[in-house]
Amino acid sequence: MEIPKNIKVVYTFPEDEPGMRADSVGVHGAGKHTKNIHDNKVEILLENVNFNKIGSPADWTNGRQAVGANIRLARERYLSIRIFPLRSTTIRT
Repeated sequence: MEIPKNIKVVYTFPEDEPGMRADSVGVHGAGKHTKNIHDNKVEILLENVNFNKIGSPADWTNGRQAVGANIRLARERYLSIRIFPLRSTTIRT
């Protein structure tokens, strides 16, 4: 199975948290990325991802290389999204 080069991540904020939105989005481990912050969701498109060339310590989780995004939310909360090759996306709050 080939590792995808372009990955799109969409995170929709829970409906039980009205007014929650992203203040900023930081992406690491992607050659090029675009970020769209909407009223109730964040869309991140990672392009030309090369998992073999990710070397920053921030790009490693549990010894595995990952592409990730850190989303700063209102109320001083953060979401951390990690994308592993051939594995599911993990989201930590």
